[in-house]
Amino acid sequence: MKKIAILLAMVIGGIAFAQGQSHKVVSAYNYLRKEKLKKAMEAIEEAKDHKNTENEAKTWYYRGNVYLALQSTQKEEYKDLVEGALDSAFYSYKKALKLDEKDKFTSDINDRIKFVSEQYFNNGVTSYKSKDYEGAMKGFVRAAKINEKYRDRIDTAAFYYAGNSADLAGDKEKALKYYKKAKEYKFDNPRIYSSLSRLYAAKGDTAKAFEVVKDGKNRYPNDYDMTVTETNLYLAKGETEKALDNLKVAVKQDSTNPQLWFAAGVNYEKMMKEQDADSVKQTFMEEAVKSYKKAIELDSNYYEPVFNLGAIYVNRASELQKIANDLPLDAKKKYDSLKKQADSLLKRAMPNLENAKEIKPNDLKTLQSLKEIYARLNETEKLKEVTKEIKELTDSSPE
Repeated sequence: MKKIAILLAMVIGGIAFAQGQSHKVVSAYNYLRKEKLKKAMEAIEEAKDHKNTENEAKTWYYRGNVYLALQSTQKEEYKDLVEGALDSAFYSYKKALKLDEKDKFTSDINDRIKFVSEQYFNNGVTSYKSKDYEGAMKGFVRAAKINEKYRDRIDTAAFYYAGNSADLAGDKEKALKYYKKAKEYKFDNPRIYSSLSRLYAAKGDTAKAFEVVKDGKNRYPNDYDMTVTETNLYLAKGETEKALDNLKVAVKQDSTNPQLWFAAGVNYEKMMKEQDADSVKQTFMEEAVKSYKKAIELDSNYYEPVFNLGAIYVNRASELQKIANDLPLDAKKKYDSLKKQADSLLKRAMPNLENAKEIKPNDLKTLQSLKEIYARLNETEKLKEVTKEIKELTDSSPE
């Protein structure tokens, strides 16, 4: 409310009147001063359409003020009075600048254009939060362009968020365009590089994708996201060994950070799921397990790696069990071997998930994973207990 009050004071205060103004322009000013915005709008619309005032800078200046007030008002009676009030304010100020040959209003108009650009940015933020990414992009782009043209200022954040919004909206070409602008103007965020690299890779331009990552690593040499982005590029090219080496380098950059080891584990597990060859899957699984164990070693109460360590064994066991179940009936020896491997993995998963339960006793996904293990390993008493716990937890949950 304080900011709105300042804005209204700015809009209606400090306006020097010249003699000889038309009746409607004067009326618009007076109505605006009294915050009678509907009447102010009606009066200024008549003035801007009248032959005596349609080409006067003051008419368009006051029109901009009226619509800026309509955009910013907190009064319910005026909030939905007109659509596109901010666009109308900006258009009016632009026209006033062209007509203001004596620079009578130019300084004040430039001050108001600053508010306009900030409001477009705020509109972008609001749209972004409500997941209207196309609307968000438009708000950020408008803010960036106004600042660049009328304020001689590069709003790097606006360009970045315009790119991010376009990216989320699925408009990859515009995302590239605005990310490149943000990068060109040195916006301080490593995600510009990882996002640009991903978009180039999606277009099939691997060389450009690697080039952008190289630029990003030069600017942010210790950024984990840069390493992961480059790792994914190596994987896309089938260069598995380089991908593995890359992640090993990343965790060495801060080897005492359990979150970094956990992130490495998550990425190894993600890579594991994306592979078709079973031997490669196994390689990535082993690296994921090592990373999760290292994170737990550094912080034994860190729930996520404790749970993931158990879950990765469960998921791998499920894969092997599915392979076994799909075998022909006469492949009993192969079936028994796969089932033995799956059961072995479940036994390795069990203590980790029981530890996860100790850290978060009422976590439903942990309890459900344990229920699956106990059922498959015929742990009857443990199965009864965890089933009871799940029932108590779900029965007490709000619908």
